[in-house]
Amino acid sequence: MDQTKVKTGEFWEEFKRRNDIVAHWINKNLGPSFCGLQRSVEEGWIWLKAETARLWTLAQPYFQKLGEQIINYSRIAWTWLEKNVPVYYDLAYQKIMELYAYAQASYKNLTS
Repeated sequence: MDQTKVKTGEFWEEFKRRNDIVAHWINKNLGPSFCGLQRSVEEGWIWLKAETARLWTLAQPYFQKLGEQIINYSRIAWTWLEKNVPVYYDLAYQKIMELYAYAQASYKNLTS
């Protein structure tokens, strides 16, 4: 058991040493590129937020007009439904009653 702890400790120390070497190499060779990339991404994000706000300001009147048109067409559709649905309801009721009478007559013919 003690040998395992010693080997694990040695392994861990070697891992930390190599990790430090790799971290220093990455920081030295790739650090400036990552910093530049981060700065570019932040600047792009700021530009995107500003551009999105500008576009939203330009688009708001169109969305308001679209909302008004939807409300107007909904009113027109509702008026049409109030006027025409009772007629179609009565027609559908009559056709269903005719179908029921036909089915009932057919059943009576089959059973008699």
